Amino acid sequence: SAIGQDPSGDLLQRWLAAAGVDTSALHRHPTAATSTTTVISDQARNRLAFHHAGSSHHYAPADLPAALLPHTEVLLVAAFTLFLQWRPQGFAELLTAAKAQGAITALDIGPAIGQPVTLAQIAFLLPQVDYFICNEHELAVCCAVDESRDGSDAGMAQVLAAGVGCAVTKRGAEGALVQRQGEPTPILAPGFTVDAQMTVGAGDSFNAGFLYAVHQGQAPVAAARFANAVAALVVASAQGALGAPTLTQVEQFCRT
Repeated sequence: SAIGQDPSGDLLQRWLAAAGVDTSALHRHPTAATSTTTVISDQARNRLAFHHAGSSHHYAPADLPAALLPHTEVLLVAAFTLFLQWRPQGFAELLTAAKAQGAITALDIGPAIGQPVTLAQIAFLLPQVDYFICNEHELAVCCAVDESRDGSDAGMAQVLAAGVGCAVTKRGAEGALVQRQGEPTPILAPGFTVDAQMTVGAGDSFNAGFLYAVHQGQAPVAAARFANAVAALVVASAQGALGAPTLTQVEQFCRT
């Protein structure tokens, strides 16, 4: 990704470094500010977001270090709508290269802001995607279906017909729907009941948990249950994603 050479970028880099994240592939753009989103949330957890694009709109394929790809075992393409210099051809080339070397590939089409993704725009790259991930609103926009369980089923069928290996639809507190190629209907991996403190970052935390579990050899439905637990613990933390749980905490939560 990319951040600016500004105080917000300094803060972000410190947070990542404190969490043990390798930031050598984090591009610091010389002129564009760090991308920021101001999120207003009410007591029912409805959210309104004001987004300043900044460096994400300037981040380009040439900014990704070439040495990174040969070591990649799992590739998640996220924030598809925000990386204008990458969509769609840059993402397609990256997914193709990762898939060719045996990496697990995943695409999260959210968030549905700016110019949302449509299925027609990305159909050509979907055969390179092992796991297609989105929430029910993003799926409805992408596939022109209703924001309902029936709509999600229809949207996932469209995505799988386009060549995706497995479709995953996040449904908030309900959990996640999972359907692999060849399976007749989606399977619901139920969510966990928690006292929600902050929902910002829940979807990204789900992605991280899901792909970690898949990389460890878990089947998609089991991986979705693990991911639901990760997201639930993030939602239950007053710090949101900055209060992300350890592996031990997630495993204990799943057991109890």
